[in-house]
Amino acid sequence: MKISVIVPCVNSFEKKRKSIELTLKQLLRQNYESYEIVCVTGGNKDGTEQYLKDVSEQDDRVILHVHPDKPSRSVARNSGAKAASGEVLLFLDDDTIVRSRNTFKMIEKIMKNNVYALGARRKWLPLGWRYDEVWHSLDCGDL
Repeated sequence: MKISVIVPCVNSFEKKRKSIELTLKQLLRQNYESYEIVCVTGGNKDGTEQYLKDVSEQDDRVILHVHPDKPSRSVARNSGAKAASGEVLLFLDDDTIVRSRNTFKMIEKIMKNNVYALGARRKWLPLGWRYDEVWHSLDCGDL
């Protein structure tokens, strides 16, 4: 099961360079074979697009999707979802740090058990970064 992680990166590089770098670094450390990271930009004038282009050239799991306009985060998520090729979509912000190296395996197991919605509590770190602490699930198989 291929997982597509959609990460909107909209004019945030100057303020969030470290968090964007850490978000991608942690996602690329996952112990899962079939996934892609779709980073969505558009109209960025702050170095975001160039940074993501460099990362995507170094690792083929990172896909740079440039939206034709300057999208809001919600439009960027929708645009990224259309560009994604995975069976499962995982939406993360560009400052979400995924702590567990087995996050995708956990998602695959949950999906095999007819769980359709996931959420997480957030724990804030000193620099405003957050990481997933506890996964919550909603079993919608009976609906």
